[in-house]
Amino acid sequence: MTIRFTILASGSTGNSLLVESEDSKVLVDAGLSAKKIEQLMNERGVSGSELDAILVTHEHSDTSKASACWPASTISPYTPTKKRGKR
Repeated sequence: MTIRFTILASGSTGNSLLVESEDSKVLVDAGLSAKKIEQLMNERGVSGSELDAILVTHEHSDTSKASACWPASTISPYTPTKKRGKR
């Protein structure tokens, strides 16, 4: 199985990584506007409607800005959280 990683954006203003295999496409972090992410994916031949999941690595705007912009029927955003104050 081939897995392809494409950095769409990386920096304090927003992060986004596209992970693709033959079976699925996952967006890791969505820290740009949905319009910009869609544009960057389109430049690589991928549409937002093809996404199987969005993984938000942490709850900051540089990783989650557009995570709720895709229809809930097609995307299930997942955000790992830790219980604050407990170790």
